[in-house]
Amino acid sequence: MCDPVSMGVAMVGTAGAGAAAQIVGDTARYNAEKGYQQNLVDQNREQIKNNRQVATEEYLNKVRLEQKAGMQEQDAIVEQRFDLSKQRRAAQASAKVSAAEGGVGGVSIDDLLLDFHRQESFAMGRILATQEWNKQQRQENIRSYGMEYKARANSVPFYQPAPIRKPDYFGPALSVVNTGLQAFAPMAKK
Repeated sequence: MCDPVSMGVAMVGTAGAGAAAQIVGDTARYNAEKGYQQNLVDQNREQIKNNRQVATEEYLNKVRLEQKAGMQEQDAIVEQRFDLSKQRRAAQASAKVSAAEGGVGGVSIDDLLLDFHRQESFAMGRILATQEWNKQQRQENIRSYGMEYKARANSVPFYQPAPIRKPDYFGPALSVVNTGLQAFAPMAKK
């Protein structure tokens, strides 16, 4: 039969080896999980950065296009105003020549020339009103693009790592002590 002390030492040694293996395994699991969680955090940060960069580029491009449309409209309005003024002057010149050839003058020709000015002013007023409405609409579009930017830039939530259970050092150690007490307790009764 085996010596009881040797048997107790063997039991405590086996329990100690098991406890050490458990601690090593728990530590490896903890480090692997911690690395995995950090990798997820890093990927999330990169995704947020890329998403915000794309959102910023899209916003700036939309604003640039709105501003370009405004400048093009401004150029078109300058041309329209020039054309209206040119048409008024041509109509006035034609009316003066016709009136001179027909021997008409005085108040009637002045009223006719004034009517050309009124028509031009009315047309200019409509053009400027349309320009102002378009300008306000572009400003609203730009505000809307800003809201789209904020929504898109914040569409990727921050990753919150899950809690990781740390290795248990005391449980395996207490298990070894318990095994030792169980192995040597019968010897203490003798």
